[in-house]
Amino acid sequence: METWLQAAAVGASIASALATVAIAVFGVRQLRLIAQQNVTLTEQNQLHGNRERKWQTLQACNRFDQDPILEASTSRIWMQSKGGLDYSDMKPVQRDVINLLNALDAIAIGVAQKLYIEEIARDNLEAWFHKACREFLTEERAAAIGLDRRHFAHLIELSTRWQRVAPHYQDT
Repeated sequence: METWLQAAAVGASIASALATVAIAVFGVRQLRLIAQQNVTLTEQNQLHGNRERKWQTLQACNRFDQDPILEASTSRIWMQSKGGLDYSDMKPVQRDVINLLNALDAIAIGVAQKLYIEEIARDNLEAWFHKACREFLTEERAAAIGLDRRHFAHLIELSTRWQRVAPHYQDT
């Protein structure tokens, strides 16, 4: 009977060891599957996040074509500048100039904070940035209009950087 108990104990030990190995193999397999799912979810989130940033960037850029307040401001600036020929006397439309510069500066801030995709903003608004800086934000022109250039530091910095570097967005 003692032999039978010893055999039962050995059998139980072997069964326990086999069960432990099976659980360990199953656990490792589950951990690998979980890791693979995490990688897939991370990739999907990045893809969704990039897609969302693209749309947000395009919506912000479209504001220059669709916002009625901005449209009214740019129309008054256009009229004051004699159809874009003479920007020397912008003091009468100071509020409109500030409105335009604030909209451009908001884009520049969004780019700096990685809320917007820089290359998309550049493809859509580079000409606006350069024209605004050239016509309203030189030291002489800003003083004549009554602007503090420091309030538009992001706009000036981004326009300057775009003049030096030539990357453009390419969807991959």
